[in-house]
Amino acid sequence: SIIFQDTVPVSASQSSVFSGLPAGLDQRYEIRQELGRGATSVVYLAWDNFSQREIALKIANPQIFRDGGEQALMRKAWLNEVHIAGNLQHPYIVDVFDAGIGDDAAYLAMEYLPGGTMAPFARPDNLKPVAEVLEIIYKCASALDYASQAGIIHRDIKPANLQYIGPGEAKVCDFGAAYWSRDDSATQVMDIGSLAYMAPELFRQWVTPQADIYALGVVLHQLLTGQRPFDAPEQASLMYNILHGERQPLNSYRTDLPESLNPLLDRMLARNLEERFPNWAAVLSALSMNCARASKPEVSAKGHE
Repeated sequence: SIIFQDTVPVSASQSSVFSGLPAGLDQRYEIRQELGRGATSVVYLAWDNFSQREIALKIANPQIFRDGGEQALMRKAWLNEVHIAGNLQHPYIVDVFDAGIGDDAAYLAMEYLPGGTMAPFARPDNLKPVAEVLEIIYKCASALDYASQAGIIHRDIKPANLQYIGPGEAKVCDFGAAYWSRDDSATQVMDIGSLAYMAPELFRQWVTPQADIYALGVVLHQLLTGQRPFDAPEQASLMYNILHGERQPLNSYRTDLPESLNPLLDRMLARNLEERFPNWAAVLSALSMNCARASKPEVSAKGHE
């Protein structure tokens, strides 16, 4: 079975009582408030007494250390993220400062980015200007290109896994579902991700860097229109639409979007790998051309009404 994961932001009033840090960490980290929670973890705003800075502290939920098939998969995801965390340093990948995992606890200490994720900007009533969206997607594509060259495929790209920094800036985070082509260990996780952003070949457990290209294409479509290109209320019908559905042209959502974005999305979202962009260099080249067009005053001045 596939585990679909999301982290849900919480307000201070919704924050649950903190249950304690893994053994030995309470002297280093002071919990300040809960930022969000998901199926496998809770993320807190914390103070690092050693480095004297605020951090985002991600702590594994205790239940993932219990016996059971689904829990074992979640443990693998944590092992995967801890394993990969120290191997990626890029301006548009969230920095991980410290990480650890034991028999009954796991944590990641990451840079704290107060801007939240890109998820709020994927709603029809809260879209960002076209030029800014393309700039953000370009920078995230450069981060995924870097990861790909290190043999790492993220496999869970979605707005909630892109941390918003500021205008035209975002960072890729959460490599728990990532596949590392240079790692043959048992920490590799196969059946995990977010269905709406999964490339068709992932349903057959065929993993290539082009899967992240597809997912970033879904994110681009969503940030431009507030809608995913393929959607459905139930998992079975959503999978069918991903495999067989027809993408509607962008002008069916917004009349002010440049026509040149349609062929860009067609290449990023192609079901056939031979028709999809073959690598990130090709994606970055196409995005660069579209960024240049969108930065012209007559395009960048247009907003979503």
